[in-house]
Amino acid sequence: MKNYNKLFAGLIKELKENNYIDIQEIDTDFSALQGTNLDFFDHKLKKNLNFSLPKEKQDVFNFFNYTRVYWFYKINEELKGTGDFNLENAYRSISKSKPHKIWNDSTPEKDIEILKQFRVLIDSPDAGDNKLIGFRLTPGTYSEELWFYNRGQLYPMKLDYEGLLNALLETKGIGNWEYFFCDFDPKDSLHKNILDMLRKDLSALKILFPDVDYTYYDKKISSLNEIG
Repeated sequence: MKNYNKLFAGLIKELKENNYIDIQEIDTDFSALQGTNLDFFDHKLKKNLNFSLPKEKQDVFNFFNYTRVYWFYKINEELKGTGDFNLENAYRSISKSKPHKIWNDSTPEKDIEILKQFRVLIDSPDAGDNKLIGFRLTPGTYSEELWFYNRGQLYPMKLDYEGLLNALLETKGIGNWEYFFCDFDPKDSLHKNILDMLRKDLSALKILFPDVDYTYYDKKISSLNEIG
C-alpha cells in the first residue's frame, strides 16, 4: 500500500507553498483508529451490513481519521476558482447504520434504492454545493461500488477506493474534479456547462501543479469533445 498519510501531508504542503493559492481551511487528523475504536467499528459493520472488511483493505480504509481542505486559486482574472474536500475515515463511514437522507418525493425509485445504501466518504461543505461521493453497500456483500451525487443526480464512478484517493491527490479537489471519473453527456441540459468547467479545471491544474501526469485527464477531455 502507498503511504497515504505521507502523500496527503505532501498535498497540503503543496497547497500551502503555491503562490497562486490562498488556503481558507485545513483541518487534519492523520491518526488511524486503534484498538477498541477499531473493534467497535468492525462490530458495527458486521451488525449493520453483515460483512467484514477484507484484511487486505483494512490498512487503506483506516490510514487516517479525517482530512478537510478548502482553498482558492487565482492565476488571472479568467482562471480562478476553488478546491474543496472533506475526506472521512472510510471504516467509520461504511459502518454507519443509516445513510444520509438526501432523497425526496421527486427522486426516482431506482435512485432511492441506491441512496438508501449510500455511505458518504467525501463531501465539500465549504463550497456549499452538496456534492457527495460514497460507497453503495449491499448487506452481506463487500464491494467498492462508488457513486457521485450532485444536485439530485447520481453517477457511478470508474474508481475503487484507492483510485479515489489517487484522484484526490492528483486533482486536490479542484472545482468539478469528480466528473473526470464519471460518464455523462455534455450535450444534455443537465451537463451543458460541465465540459467547459472541466477544461478550466484542467488548465488551472497544469499551471498550479505542472509536475503531475495529466494524460488521463487530457484523454477524458478529448473523448468529451468528440461527444459535445
